[in-house]
Amino acid sequence: MVVGAGTVPVVAALETNFYGLQVAQGQTFAGKVTLTVPPDYDSSIDELRIRIAANRGDDTAGDATKTLKATIYRKRPVPSIIPDDAQGILPAGLALSADLGVVSTSAVIPGLGSNLATTWLEINADAFTGTVAPELGQGTSNRSLSATADASIHPGDCLDINLALNSATGTDAVNIYGIEIWYRSNLAFSDINSR
Repeated sequence: MVVGAGTVPVVAALETNFYGLQVAQGQTFAGKVTLTVPPDYDSSIDELRIRIAANRGDDTAGDATKTLKATIYRKRPVPSIIPDDAQGILPAGLALSADLGVVSTSAVIPGLGSNLATTWLEINADAFTGTVAPELGQGTSNRSLSATADASIHPGDCLDINLALNSATGTDAVNIYGIEIWYRSNLAFSDINSR
């Protein structure tokens, strides 16, 4: 996780012997994550998630509706491995996208609650512009990101994910204990040389 210039979260002792990021009251920017989509990612069926363990540093009622949101940008380099059936044609790279849509956690950031209320908040970072697979219980609508001209995420894409609160906190700081990035794959084959 990296943070940008300007008003940024600080590294703070969230609890005795545990340091993490803290978004001060009145601020919204929670940090930035950059990652490369794994080589076996299938945009038509796989799921990409960002999970953040967080709580609010107090239990102020006015801050009880705070959520986290992500604005995602994609850069697609020309692939380094060209499939055998590409017939010598290099797949096109893509310029840096406009944001692919702002996605938010469905759950609010819990109050401190003696630190027992810290929870994992999940952001769905999927992007797919086609029909998702109803046979897997995913319905027939597009995934969470905006269906722009090409919002799909493909293997090798570089993602820049900006995390922020849905609005500035009035009183409570927001504590971030950990960040986990994972994807669930419907992997049908494995290339041992790519792992």
